[in-house]
Amino acid sequence: MKIILILVASIFLSGCAVGSMPEFPGVKNHYVVEVRDEPQDKKLLSSIVNADEVPEMQEVVRCLKFDIVSKIPYKIKFVSVEPIAACNMVGGYLPKDAQSIYNWAQDVSDWADKRKKCFR
Repeated sequence: MKIILILVASIFLSGCAVGSMPEFPGVKNHYVVEVRDEPQDKKLLSSIVNADEVPEMQEVVRCLKFDIVSKIPYKIKFVSVEPIAACNMVGGYLPKDAQSIYNWAQDVSDWADKRKKCFR
């Protein structure tokens, strides 16, 4: 019993305690630039929960707005066709949201690095 207590205490003191991964930021929307006759990424297409509601393309280029339904697994729901300026010409996340996602990715990387030593 004493050995188990020593092991548990040493794990907690060495920083190997299992902590939860940093929470994904409160980003609510994902934008997609769609170009006629250009194939879309299959992973992106498979993440759309209501693909049948996306209207047929009439434009040469358009911006599609999606709500993020689930982060893991990543699922998005079509909301509307937006003016192309809403996509910032590239799609993805809004610039104000992108910074929080980059910071989150760095936090996850730091979180994982701290726990690497526990599995060596």
